[in-house]
Amino acid sequence: MKKAFALLLALCLVLSLAACGGQSKTAAGTWKSKLDLKDLVSDKLDEILDRLEKTDMEVTLVLHEDKTFLLTMDGTGVADAVKDAAAAFFAEVLDSLGISQEQYEQISGKSLETLIEEAAGKINTEILSQGVTGTYTEEKGTLLLKAKGFSARGSWEGDVLSLNASGVGKMTFTRG
Repeated sequence: MKKAFALLLALCLVLSLAACGGQSKTAAGTWKSKLDLKDLVSDKLDEILDRLEKTDMEVTLVLHEDKTFLLTMDGTGVADAVKDAAAAFFAEVLDSLGISQEQYEQISGKSLETLIEEAAGKINTEILSQGVTGTYTEEKGTLLLKAKGFSARGSWEGDVLSLNASGVGKMTFTRG
């Protein structure tokens, strides 16, 4: 019984492969594909970010004598940078879809500026300003900072401290 079932299954497989073997001589018909939206959005965002003007954000690092640290940043700078990036991103996406901002407003019932303000308003600038706390060690001219979800390694010379931070990259601080 098992052999007969296996033979029948194999025969069905061979016939289905044979049926797919012929090639159509025309491109007419329905074609489907899948588009990875994450890649599309990521690529567009990278292009937009490359064109944006540099937006500086104040970052402060306090190294305490008890080997703890506090890293804070200006939350309003983050919100402003997000607004600029979002405005450029949405304008680019609408343009690539052939939709004007006016058409978007008619469809959605709100302006692009309102959408961006609402999104930026969800950024909790107070949390950003409260910062990251953790501990640090100094060993042979190297500084290592550790906190939950954050680490950085660097060194200092005179009044200049250079850090390479996880998720952030290189940062240069001056004392004072």
